[in-house]
Amino acid sequence: MKKIYFILGFAFIFVLAGCKKYIDVNDDPNRPIDVKESLMLPPIEMLISQNINAGGDGNLSLVLQQYMQVIALNQVAPNAGTYLMYNVD
Repeated sequence: MKKIYFILGFAFIFVLAGCKKYIDVNDDPNRPIDVKESLMLPPIEMLISQNINAGGDGNLSLVLQQYMQVIALNQVAPNAGTYLMYNVD
């Protein structure tokens, strides 16, 4: 009986000695959980200005295209050349 307690106690010590309270196997050092605001603000401002100025992927041109389709005429706009009379007869 003493041998069983001794073996169980010895095994228990080995099991507890090999474990950590916090296992950091899945921590990615390239993707921090907490980021300071001073590090986040400059890239955000740059991306906003690029999108406003049609930089990057040109979002402004897409927005303007949709806007112009809403307010523009569905045909050729009337101008002075539309109403010119020609003496063809």
